[in-house]
Amino acid sequence: MTEIYKEEQLAGIAKIDFYLLTEVSNFPIQLSDSNAGQLVFTTSTQSLTATVDEESFADDSKIKESNSGDLYENALKYNILTRGKELETLLDYYKNKPGIAIVSYYDGFKKLFGTDEEPLFMKFTPKNGSVITDKAFVTVEIQGVTRNRPVYYSL
Repeated sequence: MTEIYKEEQLAGIAKIDFYLLTEVSNFPIQLSDSNAGQLVFTTSTQSLTATVDEESFADDSKIKESNSGDLYENALKYNILTRGKELETLLDYYKNKPGIAIVSYYDGFKKLFGTDEEPLFMKFTPKNGSVITDKAFVTVEIQGVTRNRPVYYSL
């Protein structure tokens, strides 16, 4: 029997990056593990430093099987602890616009969710709490349906 992994594989998501399709170019006709690295990303002129709740990263994606093939219902989610006008203005810029997500895992791998033909969409919900002891944050959700699984991404 061949041993595939000799080292411990760490679990969990370290980071989720969302890019609008207008910020990405050079999509191949059929996106795959072997050609995902050919994508070209333009540097966004908008940025903001924010604190993310590292324990809130979640991939609640599901696979729906049917006679016509599998459908991947991609659902990524995380909470931003930083709140304010600047953050919501930046999130408004990305909200409900077609894009892709690159998920970085603690084991060093990255996966690309979405394509130019089957993009994902981002939405956000501020949670301000009811009383002073409540936790306040902004929930970011990135969702979309694709016909193929997320591909491994590497340069």
